[in-house]
Amino acid sequence: AAPPQLDLWPGEGARAPRSLVALAPASARARTCVLRQGVVHLKGALSIEAQNAVVALCRDLGVGPAGFARPQTGEGGRMRLQMMCLGRHWDARTQRYSDRCPGRGPGAAPVDVPPIPPELWALVESAAQEAIEADASIPAVAPGICLANFYAPATGGLGYHQDKSESPASLARGAPVVSISIGDSADFAICDEHPDASASLARPQRVRLDSGDVLIFGGPARLVYHAVLKVHGGRRPAGLRMIPGRLNLTFRET
Repeated sequence: AAPPQLDLWPGEGARAPRSLVALAPASARARTCVLRQGVVHLKGALSIEAQNAVVALCRDLGVGPAGFARPQTGEGGRMRLQMMCLGRHWDARTQRYSDRCPGRGPGAAPVDVPPIPPELWALVESAAQEAIEADASIPAVAPGICLANFYAPATGGLGYHQDKSESPASLARGAPVVSISIGDSADFAICDEHPDASASLARPQRVRLDSGDVLIFGGPARLVYHAVLKVHGGRRPAGLRMIPGRLNLTFRET
């Protein structure tokens, strides 16, 4: 039998409309911070209304045939998150992209990957443009794919890795990754080298990502190692309509 489907918001009540998916006015945000060359943090970039609209949109897709599932790695284990792909499917076992994703349950036929909703892509373009204005080393963003990851509180996380499954041309251009955080706060870290490497002297740079934050990394920082070290259960804004945990949307050019 197929595992239970992840439902981001099983509650009742009016749904937040897609038209609310947009960046908050600059005057309503906390700040924009260049963490290092190629890495920009837009603090408080999404209002609570916009966050609820993103959750509602992802919820509708997430309970569909190509919705959230726990990826299996090449070593046979399972990642500490649930993932949904938009635009193209990313296979954690092969580290490659494809146009179809596995069906749910034993023997299920593959299904088409849903496209990225235009409202989400417009949000990504706006965030990337603000990052470019803050740091000219980040190149323009181009249409690509989205990996929507859901981390359960306390147990969710993601070890140090590079996002390098994309095409050589995209990686060489430094095409940025745009990451949107909704839900429980998380400790995020970036590092030039894998900190567990025997010869590594690198010290990871840590940043707290709260609900509504957007992080962009590209250009000279496109291949930094990064990780989700901890998800802080319950640290979220009042009024957020989502089950406990952290929803992270990462957009990239393939």
